[in-house]
Amino acid sequence: MISVSIVAMLALITVVSLNSTQKTEELNTAARQLAGDIRSMQARAMSAQNVKTCVSISGDSAVCENGTAVCSGSCDPVSPPAYGLHLAAGSANYILFANVNPDTGGYKYGNSHELVLQRDLLANSANVIIYQILSSRPIGVSSRPYGDMTFLRQSGTTHLFDDLTPPEPSGMVIRLKHLTASTTVDIQVDQSTGRVSIL
Repeated sequence: MISVSIVAMLALITVVSLNSTQKTEELNTAARQLAGDIRSMQARAMSAQNVKTCVSISGDSAVCENGTAVCSGSCDPVSPPAYGLHLAAGSANYILFANVNPDTGGYKYGNSHELVLQRDLLANSANVIIYQILSSRPIGVSSRPYGDMTFLRQSGTTHLFDDLTPPEPSGMVIRLKHLTASTTVDIQVDQSTGRVSIL
């Protein structure tokens, strides 16, 4: 009887440990994916990679790589002035964009016409969210409701934006959180060097 109880306790400990390991791996996978997408957008900007665009029905430029429903004309490749990511606190996804309308929003995400891809942090799950977006300024670090990071064509110069810009923050930390495990991981982007680090 005692040996059965010991086996049952060991089985329970193993299940709890595997569940915790799975949640940690989900969080780390989401962090690696987001960091990889940041680096990918940097690379697209530095290589001046083209994106298919058209003139939209409303008259501005629109990315048409995923369809031409908003187009009033042909869909042609152009090299946008910048590529970037748009992140919102509390969201389980983020937006990769091509800055095809820099005159209307600067180098920030303007609207859905600039969307290249909306990506979930974790496929088929909302267990991982963008918990906080922390912006660094000379006066200190503050949590912001959204953050944009943009990389200029060919130079790869990094620009960071939030609801307090200007001035631009010197760095941005995106804190991801696993909702069921209550664990977090940080991704840091340095404005001056463009370096991306998982902390």
